[in-house]
Amino acid sequence: MRVLVVDDNADNAESLCLLLQLWGYEAVCANNGLEALSLAQQFRPEAAIVEMLLPGLGGDEVGRRLCALPELRRGPLIALSGCITTRRRALDAGFDLFLLKPAEPAEIRAALGSRGLAVAEPGVQASLTGYLEQFPAAIRSTMRRPEEICALLGHLDL
Repeated sequence: MRVLVVDDNADNAESLCLLLQLWGYEAVCANNGLEALSLAQQFRPEAAIVEMLLPGLGGDEVGRRLCALPELRRGPLIALSGCITTRRRALDAGFDLFLLKPAEPAEIRAALGSRGLAVAEPGVQASLTGYLEQFPAAIRSTMRRPEEICALLGHLDL
């Protein structure tokens, strides 16, 4: 499944994209509404996770415009925000779900459904070591070992 992630905080967007890729999704990120709409025309997302409080073109308007894409009808349009008061705006704009930040990885995975590929396969901890190098320093400093990440995501019995 192709997932578009939109967040004006580049570290948040990049971290979520990398997590989705780890789960087997094809994910790209945008850092503002106009970039998201432009990228959506090329990438043709089947699902999207959009921060509601974007500067300029807000998340609610991005959601309305993404709803017009036929590909997006295959997967959910998910609003993400640190502000609970944006929930009504998100639902009015056509979002399927609203997640309050900080959303747990399990919440995000459940929201996207079970269409992603599981990562519990031989050598996953070894491949996570390489993935860690791609995460922003703030994330790497809180998750030092691959087995901690696996435990957090609930993909391996450790």
